Amino acid sequence: MGKVVEKDENTIIAEIVTVDDSLVERLAVDRKTGRRSRVK
Repeated sequence: MGKVVEKDENTIIAEIVTVDDSLVERLAVDRKTGRRSRVK
């Protein structure tokens, strides 16, 4: 797991990284519904 930051009051941005800290994917997670979507 990489950085986890609050984008706004309803959204969290989480980074999925490899062991050597290479970014694999960045996800936006809705706090209320738990719905995830990719962030480009």
